[in-house]
Amino acid sequence: MNITDKKPLPIASQSKSKEFVPDKFKEVAGSMEQQFSEMMLQEMHKTIDRTEPENNAETFYKSLQTQEYAKSLSNGDDGTGLKKMILDQIYPQHMRNEINFRRFQGQQLAANQPKMPKKPEQQLIQGKELNHE
Repeated sequence: MNITDKKPLPIASQSKSKEFVPDKFKEVAGSMEQQFSEMMLQEMHKTIDRTEPENNAETFYKSLQTQEYAKSLSNGDDGTGLKKMILDQIYPQHMRNEINFRRFQGQQLAANQPKMPKKPEQQLIQGKELNHE
């Protein structure tokens, strides 16, 4: 089966599939789009002919300005469209359903739970015995 053999999902299911994408994946795709936009803008600035070289303050200001331009380019759902393409690669359409979404949430919840020893009294006693010997 080739990639081109896949038929696009109907518009209704495409919009519904967005709600089943975990926020962590959206953040990763958004930050990658922002990094790409920033690199693209930096390369565009290099093509401008300047009569006099930039000083350190101007270089610093330009880098901050470029970061903000990149944020505004990649902000929102539309952005440059790169976020959607990245999401399709790291979290494909066929995985965007309620079952997988709930499974991911459960895994994240389990990973964030503190790990407590089953019988702390025994470990403390064993530790004391080791210290006395």
